[in-house]
Amino acid sequence: MIEGGEKMSSVIIELLKKIRGGAIKKITGFQIPFASSVCNLEYEEAIGYLQKGSKKPNGIVEAHNRLNPQYDLQIIIPAYNAEKYIEKCLNSILSQKTQYTYIITVIDDGSTDETSQILSKYLDDEHVDIISQSNKGFSGARNRGLKNLVGHYLMFVDSDDWICEDAIEKLMNKSIEWDADIVEGSVLFVDDNGRTLSRKHHFSSCGDKDYEETLWGQPWGKVIRATVFENLCFPEGFWYEDSIFEYCIYPFWKKKYTIENDVYAYRYNLNGITYKSRGNVKSIDHYWIMLYLWDWIKDKQILRSDEWLQISMLDNMVLGYSRTKDLDEKTVQSGFVVLRKRYLSSFANPPRQQNKYILLDKSLRKKDFGQFKLLCDRWRYL
Repeated sequence: MIEGGEKMSSVIIELLKKIRGGAIKKITGFQIPFASSVCNLEYEEAIGYLQKGSKKPNGIVEAHNRLNPQYDLQIIIPAYNAEKYIEKCLNSILSQKTQYTYIITVIDDGSTDETSQILSKYLDDEHVDIISQSNKGFSGARNRGLKNLVGHYLMFVDSDDWICEDAIEKLMNKSIEWDADIVEGSVLFVDDNGRTLSRKHHFSSCGDKDYEETLWGQPWGKVIRATVFENLCFPEGFWYEDSIFEYCIYPFWKKKYTIENDVYAYRYNLNGITYKSRGNVKSIDHYWIMLYLWDWIKDKQILRSDEWLQISMLDNMVLGYSRTKDLDEKTVQSGFVVLRKRYLSSFANPPRQQNKYILLDKSLRKKDFGQFKLLCDRWRYL
């Protein structure tokens, strides 16, 4: 694996030679095999082809939620057919030892299994508020919980995950101590049996929007001041709505704090969207959500360093490729063409640093779909 601007190890170079063949070219500190293939697909044809595969949803991120804080913390849990996991999720919260008042808002999103019956056990618990609705999807369930903001701070928990011991106390302590809008902790990634597979680590730090320790994109694993969501919601109808979470909340917070403590356990669920989306045309939603995001940023005149935004957009292009690469070649090419046009209209120059991003930028400017694919496939090794 490469650190900073160091070259790939000779082992990886040889592997790439075997996989792709051809010459090796040294560019800005990296050695990458050629896989040139210019994409001449026109933009209008690309947009039409994506629409044919999966029509663009109409979800928006603007909302008018009622701010009525009665608790220190409101925890929102969307639950759909979560009979296997919901008890562990709820009990991990109810067993917390904390000085802070909290309410758990569970949205039963039209479950057809035993989820509703399991939730009925908690009807008399003063810490649990259960809302039932017809199925509206993940975003629709979260948005139902956001309609009435009854906590000074918010926490989002997925029904197949759980929070770690003392998570509420540790997150809320820092939010009060530093008057922070967001406090985020470290995350454990576990398998379906609860065994820890890996850990995403934060260092303890406090900073404003320009501080280099950036937030992670997902809504879970953190507490967020409720006022951040007073006029925001999750866009309904999209898959991957979490992809734009960080960008959408950006205008509404000023100070964040990160802590080293493990606060959240994220379960790799084989029935979750991460896995079931592979080869599904609905994964085209990644392109729609990114186009929506770019339009929203421009419309709201959200200003952050161009370098940060440019790097983020390039990362999301790689993510989009990984989500759609199991679809037909023309779909993947269409996504490349559509995002390429929006990217080039936003950034006249390559990024100033980080070599692999310079290479990806170059493939976009040259319409080199072959090189783009190769870079995306090898991204983690660069």
